[in-house]
Amino acid sequence: PGELRWAVVLDGSPIWVSGPEEEVIIDGERREVLSFTFIPAALSDNPFRDTPEYRAKIDSLPEPLRSQLKYGDFAAGVQDALNQTIPTEWVKAAQTRWRPQKPVGIPQCAIGVDVAQGGTDQTTIAIRYDDWFAELIAIPGVQTPGGSDVAGAVMAKRHDNSKVVVDLGGGWGGDALAHLTRNGVDAVGYMGVKDSVRRTRDNQLKFFNIRTEAYWRFREALDPDHEASMALPPDKELLADLTAPSYETKSGKGGMVIHLEPKDKLVKRLGRSPDKADAVVMAWWTGPKAITDAEGWRAASISRNRNPKVVMGRAHAKRR
Repeated sequence: PGELRWAVVLDGSPIWVSGPEEEVIIDGERREVLSFTFIPAALSDNPFRDTPEYRAKIDSLPEPLRSQLKYGDFAAGVQDALNQTIPTEWVKAAQTRWRPQKPVGIPQCAIGVDVAQGGTDQTTIAIRYDDWFAELIAIPGVQTPGGSDVAGAVMAKRHDNSKVVVDLGGGWGGDALAHLTRNGVDAVGYMGVKDSVRRTRDNQLKFFNIRTEAYWRFREALDPDHEASMALPPDKELLADLTAPSYETKSGKGGMVIHLEPKDKLVKRLGRSPDKADAVVMAWWTGPKAITDAEGWRAASISRNRNPKVVMGRAHAKRR
């Protein structure tokens, strides 16, 4: 609500753009960019419609339509689709657990990078400390026109030799990955279309590809039936991105296989790329986690506290 968006309307449908300065050419003709915003309002905000007769008509409607029209609460009654990959309430619970302070004694584990070189998309960087995620960093694609620009933005935020995961889908991230590896960064490419050889946590279902595996692993980490502790920043766009993909199961070689909604179909349906979800899921896909590395983190912390650093010829104990 109240957030300004910009679009060109073509045949009654909006084509969203980054701002009023963007030039949009369709069939050789320049189209005017218009501004849009959503202003929620209740019936009581409209003196021309808030009459006893109209109020009585609304009160006679079934829920959730009554609350939607009377109070402007269009989220009332909204339910997840049966084939929604990540339940909305699981993401909201993770966002409720989030606190702005990163956890003490846990190093930076991984950075997920969804690359945009030019264009209207954004280069999105997700930084993970075990299962706590920092606020996402979104950089307009025009500010990261080359791989060196993306690599520089990542290296400026990287600590503790954390693993960097770069999305190679669409061919945009290869240059950034090359720059990172040349500078000694522990970086890997993420090809979501590659085949997966793993199964779900209960070992019952296979994954169609790496992208399906990564999103499903993230879903499993959010599952409240398994003592979920994931903490995600309260970002509305991240919530929308994570809860957008659907899935289906199909029979395949070796049993039933989960298929995540293809990225191109999802982008067409949303009218944009779910960059924030992709970056977060990539950061969770690989890199150290407490379940495998907590003992090493504790040992490193004890070692740092026992061995003072020498500063200007004096012993100086510094607690991280």
